[in-house]
Amino acid sequence: TFPDVPVLGPEPDVANVYSTKSGLKRIFGAAKVEQPPSEYDIRTLDQLIESLAQLVTENLDVKRWILKIDDEFNGRGIAVCPVTSHLKCYQWALKQRQRYGDKWDKKWAHVGQC
Repeated sequence: TFPDVPVLGPEPDVANVYSTKSGLKRIFGAAKVEQPPSEYDIRTLDQLIESLAQLVTENLDVKRWILKIDDEFNGRGIAVCPVTSHLKCYQWALKQRQRYGDKWDKKWAHVGQC
């Protein structure tokens, strides 16, 4: 041990916030680091469903989504979800995007054929 060596680091509350997966996303975002489409700080099942639906409709070419739980480590709390293979309206959404291009209102995927 080195009793006279100061230890520099953030306050424990700050360290806890930024040591999570969501905290890292915030740090990378603030540093303007390019990131894949994602959402963070999701706290409820309803938020998860709404966020995932929005991400899928905005990124139809992404076939699998990775879901990560903030307070797990060593690879636990991570799930790979092949959303498009289970989404009944996926082919319909692709056709809508092809038909309307940038003018396709992605919100219709939530209330239309999906």
